[in-house]
Amino acid sequence: MNSPRIVVMAGSSRREALSRKVAAACVAPLAAAGADVDLVELADHPAPLYNGDLEVESGLPEGIVSLQRRLAAADGLLVVNPEYNGSITPLLKNALDWCSRPNPADRARSGGAVYAGRAAAVVGTSPGALGGCVVEAPQPALPGPSRMARTSARAWSNTCSAWVGSKSLA
Repeated sequence: MNSPRIVVMAGSSRREALSRKVAAACVAPLAAAGADVDLVELADHPAPLYNGDLEVESGLPEGIVSLQRRLAAADGLLVVNPEYNGSITPLLKNALDWCSRPNPADRARSGGAVYAGRAAAVVGTSPGALGGCVVEAPQPALPGPSRMARTSARAWSNTCSAWVGSKSLA
Protein backbone atom coordinates (compact mmCIF):
# COMPACT_ATOMS: atom_id res chain seq x y z
CA MET A 1 0.00 0.00 0.00
CA ASN A 2 1.28 3.46 -0.89
CA SER A 3 1.56 6.07 1.83
CA PRO A 4 -1.33 8.53 1.72
CA ARG A 5 -0.25 12.01 0.70
CA ILE A 6 -1.71 14.64 3.03
CA VAL A 7 -1.65 18.38 2.41
CA VAL A 8 -1.55 20.30 5.69
CA MET A 9 -2.20 24.03 5.57
CA ALA A 10 -2.95 26.78 8.02
CA GLY A 11 -5.67 29.29 7.32
CA SER A 12 -3.39 32.15 8.37
CA SER A 13 -0.13 33.47 7.02
CA ARG A 14 0.67 35.63 10.07
CA ARG A 15 4.21 34.75 11.23
CA GLU A 16 3.22 33.94 14.83
CA ALA A 17 -0.21 32.48 14.07
CA LEU A 18 -1.26 29.65 16.36
CA SER A 19 -2.75 27.87 13.34
CA ARG A 20 0.66 27.80 11.61
CA LYS A 21 2.26 26.39 14.76
CA VAL A 22 -0.39 23.69 15.09
CA ALA A 23 -0.14 22.85 11.35
CA ALA A 24 3.62 22.41 11.71
CA ALA A 25 3.07 20.27 14.82
CA CYS A 26 0.68 18.00 12.89
CA VAL A 27 3.40 17.00 10.42
CA ALA A 28 5.34 14.64 12.72
CA PRO A 29 2.36 12.53 13.93
CA LEU A 30 1.02 12.23 10.39
CA ALA A 31 4.43 11.15 9.10
CA ALA A 32 4.84 8.73 12.02
CA ALA A 33 1.48 7.21 11.11
CA GLY A 34 2.76 6.58 7.58
CA ALA A 35 1.66 9.63 5.61
CA ASP A 36 3.68 11.58 3.08
CA VAL A 37 3.00 15.13 4.36
CA ASP A 38 3.08 18.29 2.25
CA LEU A 39 3.03 21.37 4.51
CA VAL A 40 1.62 24.23 2.44
CA GLU A 41 2.11 27.89 3.28
CA LEU A 42 -0.70 29.88 1.66
CA ALA A 43 1.61 32.92 1.51
CA ASP A 44 3.66 30.95 -1.05
CA HIS A 45 0.59 30.85 -3.32
CA PRO A 46 -0.43 34.49 -3.69
CA ALA A 47 -3.70 35.43 -5.32
CA PRO A 48 -5.79 38.58 -5.54
CA LEU A 49 -9.29 38.53 -4.10
CA TYR A 50 -11.38 36.32 -6.36
CA ASN A 51 -13.05 38.28 -9.14
CA GLY A 52 -14.71 36.57 -12.12
CA ASP A 53 -13.82 39.45 -14.44
CA LEU A 54 -10.16 39.18 -13.45
CA GLU A 55 -10.28 35.43 -14.06
CA VAL A 56 -11.70 35.97 -17.57
CA GLU A 57 -9.10 38.65 -18.36
CA SER A 58 -6.01 37.01 -16.84
CA GLY A 59 -6.79 33.38 -16.09
CA LEU A 60 -5.81 31.74 -12.84
CA PRO A 61 -2.95 33.24 -10.84
CA GLU A 62 0.21 31.12 -11.05
CA GLY A 63 0.22 30.70 -7.26
CA ILE A 64 -3.24 29.13 -7.46
CA VAL A 65 -2.26 26.82 -10.34
CA SER A 66 0.64 25.63 -8.19
CA LEU A 67 -1.65 25.11 -5.18
CA GLN A 68 -4.18 23.23 -7.33
CA ARG A 69 -1.43 20.83 -8.41
CA ARG A 70 -0.41 20.18 -4.81
CA LEU A 71 -4.02 19.57 -3.76
CA ALA A 72 -4.69 17.31 -6.75
CA ALA A 73 -1.65 15.19 -5.88
CA ALA A 74 -2.96 14.61 -2.34
CA ASP A 75 -5.23 11.95 -0.90
CA GLY A 76 -6.34 14.19 1.93
CA LEU A 77 -6.38 17.72 3.25
CA LEU A 78 -5.88 18.89 6.83
CA VAL A 79 -6.81 22.53 7.32
CA VAL A 80 -5.76 24.18 10.56
CA ASN A 81 -7.87 27.26 10.82
CA PRO A 82 -7.94 30.05 13.36
CA GLU A 83 -11.33 31.10 14.57
CA TYR A 84 -11.95 34.28 12.61
CA ASN A 85 -15.22 35.98 13.49
CA GLY A 86 -16.84 32.56 13.82
CA SER A 87 -15.77 31.31 10.41
CA ILE A 88 -12.78 30.58 8.23
CA THR A 89 -10.26 33.29 7.41
CA PRO A 90 -10.58 35.41 4.27
CA LEU A 91 -7.17 34.09 3.15
CA LEU A 92 -8.37 30.49 3.29
CA LYS A 93 -11.75 31.28 1.71
CA ASN A 94 -10.04 33.10 -1.15
CA ALA A 95 -7.57 30.25 -1.75
CA LEU A 96 -10.38 27.66 -1.72
CA ASP A 97 -12.48 29.80 -4.07
CA TRP A 98 -9.65 30.26 -6.56
CA CYS A 99 -8.72 26.56 -6.39
CA SER A 100 -12.31 25.60 -7.20
CA ARG A 101 -12.02 27.32 -10.57
CA PRO A 102 -11.28 25.16 -13.62
CA ASN A 103 -8.02 25.66 -15.46
CA PRO A 104 -8.63 25.05 -19.20
CA ALA A 105 -4.96 24.05 -19.57
CA ASP A 106 -5.19 21.42 -16.79
CA ARG A 107 -8.78 20.32 -16.15
CA ALA A 108 -7.73 17.08 -14.43
CA ARG A 109 -5.93 18.98 -11.66
CA SER A 110 -8.19 22.00 -11.22
CA GLY A 111 -11.71 23.02 -10.32
CA GLY A 112 -13.76 20.48 -8.42
CA ALA A 113 -11.18 17.79 -9.19
CA VAL A 114 -8.84 19.21 -6.53
CA TYR A 115 -11.38 18.32 -3.83
CA ALA A 116 -13.28 15.31 -5.21
CA GLY A 117 -12.69 12.00 -3.50
CA ARG A 118 -10.31 13.36 -0.90
CA ALA A 119 -10.62 13.02 2.84
CA ALA A 120 -10.62 16.29 4.74
CA ALA A 121 -10.27 17.36 8.34
CA VAL A 122 -10.45 20.72 10.05
CA VAL A 123 -8.59 21.63 13.23
CA GLY A 124 -9.80 24.85 14.81
CA THR A 125 -7.43 27.04 16.79
CA SER A 126 -8.04 29.91 19.13
CA PRO A 127 -6.23 31.31 22.15
CA GLY A 128 -9.66 31.90 23.69
CA ALA A 129 -11.66 29.75 26.10
CA LEU A 130 -13.65 28.03 23.35
CA GLY A 131 -10.48 26.72 21.68
CA GLY A 132 -11.69 27.14 18.12
CA CYS A 133 -14.88 25.08 18.50
CA VAL A 134 -16.94 27.62 16.55
CA VAL A 135 -14.84 27.21 13.42
CA GLU A 136 -15.06 23.41 13.73
CA ALA A 137 -18.79 23.45 13.00
CA PRO A 138 -19.56 22.35 9.44
CA GLN A 139 -18.45 25.12 7.13
CA PRO A 140 -20.44 25.63 3.93
CA ALA A 141 -17.40 27.39 2.43
CA LEU A 142 -15.19 24.30 2.73
CA PRO A 143 -15.07 21.77 -0.11
CA GLY A 144 -17.36 18.75 0.08
CA PRO A 145 -15.01 16.11 1.50
CA SER A 146 -15.65 12.38 1.37
CA ARG A 147 -15.11 12.30 5.14
CA MET A 148 -15.07 15.30 7.48
CA ALA A 149 -13.38 14.95 10.83
CA ARG A 150 -13.46 17.72 13.40
CA THR A 151 -11.29 18.08 16.43
CA SER A 152 -9.89 20.67 18.75
CA ALA A 153 -6.23 21.61 18.80
CA ARG A 154 -6.00 19.77 22.13
CA ALA A 155 -6.75 16.41 20.48
CA TRP A 156 -5.06 16.74 17.07
CA SER A 157 -2.43 14.06 17.63
CA ASN A 158 -4.87 11.18 18.13
CA THR A 159 -7.04 12.36 15.27
CA CYS A 160 -4.09 12.69 12.89
CA SER A 161 -2.93 9.15 13.68
CA ALA A 162 -6.42 7.67 13.34
CA TRP A 163 -7.13 9.62 10.17
CA VAL A 164 -3.99 8.48 8.38
CA GLY A 165 -4.68 4.89 9.42
CA SER A 166 -8.23 4.94 8.09
CA LYS A 167 -9.10 2.90 5.02
CA SER A 168 -10.72 5.95 3.39
CA LEU A 169 -7.27 7.17 2.37
CA ALA A 170 -6.06 3.86 0.91
